[in-house]
Amino acid sequence: MGKTSALTLIPVFYGYEPERLISRSGSKKSFADYYLPHPQSLIVFEYSRYDGECCVCLYRKNQGGIAYRFITGNADQTIFSEELADLFADKQSISDILKRSLPFETSNQVDTITDYRAIIQNNRKILRRRSKGRQSYLSEASKYALSNTSINHIGALTSVVLKHDRLLAQFKTMLVDSFLRDQISLESKPIDTKGMDLIEDLRSVNSFNIKVDKLTEAYQNTLQLLADWATLSDTYEYSQKYNEAITAQQQQLEIELTQKQELKNKTAEAFNQEIDKMIDLESSTQIELNNYNQRISNLNEQKQAWEAQDIEKKRHLVSNIEEYKQRIEEQTKIYNALQEDAQTIKNEHEKRLRGLSDALTDKIKRLNDKKDQIRDAATVDIKEVEVLINNQSEKDALKLEDIKANNSRAYHTLKETKQPVEIEIAKAKDGSIDAESQLSKDKLKEHLSRAYTELATLDTNQNLAQDHLDKAKEALGQKQGNVDLLNKNLERLQNKAESIHKLLYPAKDSLLETLMQHPEHSKNSIMKVLNPDLLHRQDLAQEWLIGSADNLTTSLYGLDINLAAIDMPDSATESSKLSHQYDAIKQKVRETKTELEQAGKELENARKEVRESSAKVVIIRNKKTDQNKEVEQIEQQQRQLAILIQSRQEQLIAAKETELSVIDTQLDSLLKEQESQFKNFADSSTERLQTYKNKIIDLEKQRDSELENVALSINEAESNKERDEQAYQVRYLEVLADKGVDTNKLAELHEEISQLNHILRKAEGFQKIIIEYQRWYREEWSHFDTYQERAYELQERVDEVAQKTKDHRNLKQIRISEIGIEIKRLTDHQSNVKAQLTNINQWQAQADTIRSYQHEIKQTQVYKRLNQALTSDVRSHQNSEHDILPSPIEPNLRDAISIDANTAEITWLTQAKSSIKKNKEQVFELSISAQTFNQDISHHSGSKIHKYWQSRQSEYYYEKVTAYDVEIEKPITKEVRELLDIISLYQLMSEDLNQLKRSIRSQFDSTGLHFSNYYHTLKKLNSSVKSIGSDLARKINTEHNFPALTDIEIELESKIHTYDMWSDLAEFDTHYQDWKIAGIDVLPNEVFISSFERLLSSLENTQITEDIESLVELKISITENGRVVPIYTDQDLQDASSTGLSLLAVIVVFCGMTRYLCPDENVTIHWPLDEIGKLSNQNTKLLFELMEKRNVSLFCAQPDASPLLNQFFVNKNWLDLKDGVRTIQVIPNNKPNPLLQKLRNIESSNPQV
Repeated sequence: MGKTSALTLIPVFYGYEPERLISRSGSKKSFADYYLPHPQSLIVFEYSRYDGECCVCLYRKNQGGIAYRFITGNADQTIFSEELADLFADKQSISDILKRSLPFETSNQVDTITDYRAIIQNNRKILRRRSKGRQSYLSEASKYALSNTSINHIGALTSVVLKHDRLLAQFKTMLVDSFLRDQISLESKPIDTKGMDLIEDLRSVNSFNIKVDKLTEAYQNTLQLLADWATLSDTYEYSQKYNEAITAQQQQLEIELTQKQELKNKTAEAFNQEIDKMIDLESSTQIELNNYNQRISNLNEQKQAWEAQDIEKKRHLVSNIEEYKQRIEEQTKIYNALQEDAQTIKNEHEKRLRGLSDALTDKIKRLNDKKDQIRDAATVDIKEVEVLINNQSEKDALKLEDIKANNSRAYHTLKETKQPVEIEIAKAKDGSIDAESQLSKDKLKEHLSRAYTELATLDTNQNLAQDHLDKAKEALGQKQGNVDLLNKNLERLQNKAESIHKLLYPAKDSLLETLMQHPEHSKNSIMKVLNPDLLHRQDLAQEWLIGSADNLTTSLYGLDINLAAIDMPDSATESSKLSHQYDAIKQKVRETKTELEQAGKELENARKEVRESSAKVVIIRNKKTDQNKEVEQIEQQQRQLAILIQSRQEQLIAAKETELSVIDTQLDSLLKEQESQFKNFADSSTERLQTYKNKIIDLEKQRDSELENVALSINEAESNKERDEQAYQVRYLEVLADKGVDTNKLAELHEEISQLNHILRKAEGFQKIIIEYQRWYREEWSHFDTYQERAYELQERVDEVAQKTKDHRNLKQIRISEIGIEIKRLTDHQSNVKAQLTNINQWQAQADTIRSYQHEIKQTQVYKRLNQALTSDVRSHQNSEHDILPSPIEPNLRDAISIDANTAEITWLTQAKSSIKKNKEQVFELSISAQTFNQDISHHSGSKIHKYWQSRQSEYYYEKVTAYDVEIEKPITKEVRELLDIISLYQLMSEDLNQLKRSIRSQFDSTGLHFSNYYHTLKKLNSSVKSIGSDLARKINTEHNFPALTDIEIELESKIHTYDMWSDLAEFDTHYQDWKIAGIDVLPNEVFISSFERLLSSLENTQITEDIESLVELKISITENGRVVPIYTDQDLQDASSTGLSLLAVIVVFCGMTRYLCPDENVTIHWPLDEIGKLSNQNTKLLFELMEKRNVSLFCAQPDASPLLNQFFVNKNWLDLKDGVRTIQVIPNNKPNPLLQKLRNIESSNPQV
């Protein structure tokens, strides 16, 4: 062991941590291994107290480490006594030996340096504090402490003296360790590596908070857009049904148009066929009529030819051939008879006469019969012709009636077609409209009524929403007031709890802690009148007077007052009651925090309700604006429809008037045609009747001619009979008279016979002609009436067919015209339907984009959760006083599909187009909003809210969905992703933001509290350094007798204010304290955040450590020969003047410090001062005088000590590595030393430093 190693043990005795005295660099041993290498190794300190000698032993514990044990008595009589020699000889460890029952008094084993130091320095505060719940060493302190009063930090001071080359630095370390380190626990500077992240979080949340209203509005608009999409989807489905209906209608129209075209063609063909048939019939009938007319004409020509041949005369001659033959026979007989005898002639004559009479009678009878036959035949023929005339008259009458009826029907039919036209013109002029226009008008009226109803509903909803908003704002005010009240109550309770907590658990070294050492007395005395603000002060150096604590009185600074008359203050309340109050208040604090948390949630819900209500009011207001526009559009459509109807009416009137003019022209033409038809029919009828009458005349003429011929035949027969009788009579008479032959008579008879034969031959020559005539008359002329009747019939038929042909042509024209009008109507309808179909297809093509958005968004989990949440929300609001969102104005899709083919416009499609346009505008606006929100959040990419946002966004950002038009998977489109961004952002705001704000607030509160505590620790350090510096300057006695040093001042100052971060830290704490009382739901504003940011920056750039010593500056000012020399460091100490004077100045300060720490001057303090031989003899003498005056003993290591120096040391020892410690005994020599005397004279005359 060397001299320094020996000196090192002095601070250990006074309670300095042994390990702090040993440098452990490299492979150096620890204190225990170095000083106590064996179980029997032992360090013994002997010291004297007022009540006797004591010693303390340091030894190794069996379990390792160092233990302390106090012994009453000196070492030789106790630990090194002969009674223990055997135990040492048995090589028992010191720990085991001291555990035995020994013949001297020992303390309990002290295991820690803290307890040992408290005992040796009599620090009862520490002993009391450490005795709670464990072994108490208060009795050991009473027996073994160096002083009756506390001599704290003396070990640290002696350790400083030990290191003479770093005295000032160690002195400052000692001051810090003694007065600051135990009182102030300074952590390392709070450089929060996540501080900038926290700033990002705060700024991101504040930025987010600024846009909460806009986000709420955007979210509500998104919900409205989704509702519009749902309506649009219904409209799209309706449009598909409408499309199907239109397609069906188009197909139906095509079918009808084809049918009408086919009908037109078929009708034309049918009419053409009928007309062709009629023409063919007319032609064939005309041909037949012409044939019959030809036949009739031929017969008439043949008749005329026969009549030109005097056929009747010839027929008469032929018809009398037999008579001519008979006449020839008779004349021949007469001629022959003229050659016979008389009797015979007489008989023959009579016979002949009888024969002539009989022949005449028969002939007349035959002729009369023939006459009767002619009359009867003529009568029959005339009657037949009369019947024909009657029949024809009846036919003509019926035909005329038919013609009249047909003409009347045609006229009335045409007249009837005129009447509706006139009625339509009258209705049109009276303002009447068609059913389709009326239907369109009614639909617009219905749409307008629904629009006004919806507008009224929106008015009501707006009023309800505004009322709801007003109530929400009122509720928000109440909730805010409740939160503010709860914050105040919480602050009051927390302050109260903190106050009670301070009373229950006094701060270390505070006045209250000292008072609580004697609570029975202090609570009934000084605490009644003591300023409560002083209770927690730690710089009052309070102390109970030892020995008088049991006899304390009520006197204060010489004033005795009746304290019993003063009520017990809160600070003097019993601990049990205080604990009960504290527990009750903490319970109230917890309840208040719970209430505050609930109130905070209700406040946030109220704010959310206000935001949503405000957004709803805005949305309803916007919907109302849109609805007003919708009303204006419908009214505009009504005006356009009115103009269109008026135009249609004017066109209808013009068309109908033209149609009426055509009908009037047709009526005039019809009347003229009917008049002409009547005339033609009358002429034809008259002609036919006249033909029949002519036939009767012909028949009568024929009859009369035949009767006349018969009469002539009768007359001729009678004439011939008379002539023959006369001839027979003449011949008879002649025969009788002459009885011979009369040649003349024979010649006459011969001539007559010749004439008769000539006539007979002529008649016989006419026989073939007559036979041909009779054949002609029988076979051909007999058909004349039939031909005539057939010709009449055919003529009637030709006329009828011609009229029918004409009627069919007119009817064809009418039918074709009607079908043409219908075809035109169907064509127009087809064109309108095609235009409607095109419009719907175009609209559907436009809607497909929106539909694709809806198709995509419905597949996302975000939408499904939103839909589920909204469904739940709707259920919870079913009894609400107004809807969550107003329904959009759309056509009543529940109406039956009714297609108005009269126009290309579709009323509901106009609204749907407007809805598409509006939807696209909303998608664009919401996309811009989403991009803005996204950019704002991305500005704080390192923030938690951005991470939350990324987490939510990642759910759908790369999500695959089925495409709208094909069965393939594809990424979500940009627009849908941006809408999902708004929904997710709002969900983040609704679901995560409050928790995130609480988390960030809690994190910032914790971080801020750390910085605030750090600030207050530094502030306390400032205050403590200032207080300690003031105490040191005031209480350390720096009086001395060194002539070269006049004034010595010690100053302890804080260096904290020299750091740039100090002002930022102070500013931060100001903001922090203000923020703490602002409410639990308030986050730091930008000013506060900027202050925090500056603080982080300055802390990062500030080289400040948790070592309190680095924050304290020690300054010793010495006045050397009238010159003030400031000393801050050991280098300054060396450079200030000669080493001796600098050391003297420090020693003066240390002496003052020693007595400051140990006011009891009866207690001797040992200093381990190494090598003081550099001082001059005079200063050495003055130094020891100062030491003696301060009752400080030096324990020095001085290998080359001068005789002068040696004389100041009572005990002198020689340390030898082999032989150990040797005691040097000084033998006094009373002989004077002339050299020494001379040296003293020189030193006195020329003092050296």
